[in-house]
Amino acid sequence: MDILGNVFLWMCYTSLGASLVAILLVAMKKGVHKAISWRMHHLLWFIVLARLMIPVLPESSFSLFTWISWASTSMSVEQPLSFSAEPLLQTNTQSPALISDLSPGSEHNENTPIQTEVVKDEGITERSSHPAYIQITAVLWLIGVVILLARLFIYLYNMHTKERFLMRVTDERVTTIMNACREKFGVKRQMPVYTGTLAKGPLISGILSPWVYCPRDVYQSLSDAELYHVFAHELAHHKRKDLLWSFLGSLALAIHWMNPLVWLWIRKMKADMELACDEYVLEILGEKEAIPYGMTLLSFARQISEKRPMSYPLYFHHSHHINQMKRRIQMISTFKKGSAKLSAVAIACGLVISAVTLTNAAEPSTLRMPVKQDEKLRPLFEETPVKGTNRLEKAEKLAGFPFKVPSYLPPEVTYQNTNIYRFEESEPSDNGVIHYFRGPDTRFKIVTSTVESTQESLQVRTEDGSIISTLSAEEDLSANGKTVKVIKRKTPSGDGSVDQDSLYFWSDEGLFYSIEGDSPLENEEIVKVIESSQAPNEELRKRYVNYDLLN
Repeated sequence: MDILGNVFLWMCYTSLGASLVAILLVAMKKGVHKAISWRMHHLLWFIVLARLMIPVLPESSFSLFTWISWASTSMSVEQPLSFSAEPLLQTNTQSPALISDLSPGSEHNENTPIQTEVVKDEGITERSSHPAYIQITAVLWLIGVVILLARLFIYLYNMHTKERFLMRVTDERVTTIMNACREKFGVKRQMPVYTGTLAKGPLISGILSPWVYCPRDVYQSLSDAELYHVFAHELAHHKRKDLLWSFLGSLALAIHWMNPLVWLWIRKMKADMELACDEYVLEILGEKEAIPYGMTLLSFARQISEKRPMSYPLYFHHSHHINQMKRRIQMISTFKKGSAKLSAVAIACGLVISAVTLTNAAEPSTLRMPVKQDEKLRPLFEETPVKGTNRLEKAEKLAGFPFKVPSYLPPEVTYQNTNIYRFEESEPSDNGVIHYFRGPDTRFKIVTSTVESTQESLQVRTEDGSIISTLSAEEDLSANGKTVKVIKRKTPSGDGSVDQDSLYFWSDEGLFYSIEGDSPLENEEIVKVIESSQAPNEELRKRYVNYDLLN
């Protein structure tokens, strides 16, 4: 059920992204309606189709969604718009607090609400992380997908079955016209023509093994020139791979059927396909054939009735609807063969539009605040670009530098989450990663920093800056030849009691590590944890995931 919920959420995010792209393209198509060819009009729909069908797209700073993210950030820094597939948790930074005071048991860490930009998490498989309404809606969505896919493939099967009961046309006149048409369009494979009672008008079928259907009364009533135009139109569909694109459009519709706009866009895409096909025919036949080709359409339209339309998921029969026929005749009557220069410009524009719309937003840049010289070693979270995540794999990407994590954890102790903070404007740059852990009787954090902690930075202060804690050095520990410094910190609380926590410090490969906790572990356990530290591998990445954090 959780996998279904994740797939459903992917569909929602993908559909939303495609909707934004489609709205942009529709507005652009209206603005440059007469400046670009109908083939380019149709090609632009492939961008929407790609956004609907491709599960993972690359990230780019030039993406449309990066610009949207920047715009939304300028209006509200706390709620950037992102289409990342990974969950990104961002800690609330409204109240200042010392980094050294942010243990897993502190009030700030426990009660601070965590924002999720995207709740989808591909790694969640062990328990449900979606509300009941998401799971119910996902089931309804899946039922709709199954019904529409079944309808599509039943249609394809029926077409394949009916092909065996059709009669192959052996009329020398028909085969001669078809062969002449194949030669004109550069189609090397044989294109058999069948007749029967399959439909009222000609059509092309078979994605892998195409064939043309033409009713007997149609090819007998049309002149040679008119029949040549009919076959030219069907072969143009074959050359342009329209059957394949129409099939993919039907698949996209089946997957995104809950979005009503997708129904409209797929229909418009297939309507533009007919105009693009007519344009391609005229480019092959030449401008002199525009008027005869248009007359063939009018003559043929009179023979086709819309009273009993055939159910056709890969439909072309809607091309004879009165409104669509008007568009086709208007395009044909004004057809002018485009120049190579304009075609090159259109292709270049199409590539630019694809680069902007077929990419996701790059990792949103963090808000950088200047760090005062006297506060470099005592940064406040409100001034710190902080990101949080419930996955070690995501923490590695956000940190920007390699670090180690323990492969051993005490019994019943589990990983909670990771915070990443970066000070790019401080000198030296103080970047760090904090992993939080919790057990029944203990809570602690492991801090990795690029700058060594100082005595000053470990002190607990009041709001006016007064030091209220006392530090005392304990006997050093040894772990795999590393010296682990131990410091006891005592801090008076408001009720008159004294809070005591243990701090452990060591360095490894140029980074500085520490373990801090309000319910410390025994020294033996601390040594085991430190000795097991290693660079993350696939096993640790699977272990360091907190499924509960998204609930």
